[in-house]
Amino acid sequence: MTFEHNRDPFMDKQPPMDFLEELNRPMHTCLPARWNEKNAEDNEVYITCAVLEKLFPDEEGILDTAYEDFEIFLKLAGAAQSTVVESFGEKSSGYPIRTVLDAKMRQEAYEIKVSYRE
Repeated sequence: MTFEHNRDPFMDKQPPMDFLEELNRPMHTCLPARWNEKNAEDNEVYITCAVLEKLFPDEEGILDTAYEDFEIFLKLAGAAQSTVVESFGEKSSGYPIRTVLDAKMRQEAYEIKVSYRE
């Protein structure tokens, strides 16, 4: 058996690998333009302190990266959570942001509800 190795004729024409650094950086390093510069509309809420309530069943930790990313964003936005709630019944301060399972929704689907009521 013979092995032949041909040099890639396009090796010297490859783009720089800078994207690897970008992939390893935090997603949020600055706030979106004009973040919290206006009053909240009827379907919006102005959040000065948020609490992430992880109520979605996630035994395998699939959502860990999403939770970590969201916590970084909250800190950057100055709305860092005071408590992370992992089950119903635990008291917390701050605007609750909940991840919950809705059996009626398809896999990978999500819905965002803004409410002034619990």
